[in-house]
Amino acid sequence: MTRMTWLEKSGFLAPIIAITNRHSIRTVRDAAIQWITQQSTGSVVSDDDYCPLSLPVVAETWDGFLNDINGFHVQPQHLFDAIRSASSDQIAEGNVGGGTGMVTHEFKGGIGTSSRKHGEYTVGVLVQSNYGRRYQLTIADVPIGEEMLDELLASSWTRTTN
Repeated sequence: MTRMTWLEKSGFLAPIIAITNRHSIRTVRDAAIQWITQQSTGSVVSDDDYCPLSLPVVAETWDGFLNDINGFHVQPQHLFDAIRSASSDQIAEGNVGGGTGMVTHEFKGGIGTSSRKHGEYTVGVLVQSNYGRRYQLTIADVPIGEEMLDELLASSWTRTTN
């Protein structure tokens, strides 16, 4: 994830937080900086302005098994389009966007959200699930992944050839 030092030292997030594949971090980061700079009036940073020196946060996940990661398909325009279409509506979840190439415990993974309210505060998370081998799957301290037979449940990592 880019800008971790800035986050740790300042505690401030940038106007843009993006997720992309590992090979597109620089493309998305540079596009975010370009967008922020184009929005800036050059004045002192306030709630109504973007700092031209703002540091976007760009996280990555490796989706190279289900995605042509070496095709370098992510372009700056994709970020600009995402920003332009951003809204406060409910976000798409599952096998969409960054969740498309995710594999979790050798099952098809994805992207999702969760939130909890505590008094006047709401804590929300965005999860892009992409980790683990099947045998590592444990629920409520029960290692159920060890009980699953690969012959019965095909792995999302299994490649087929013609």
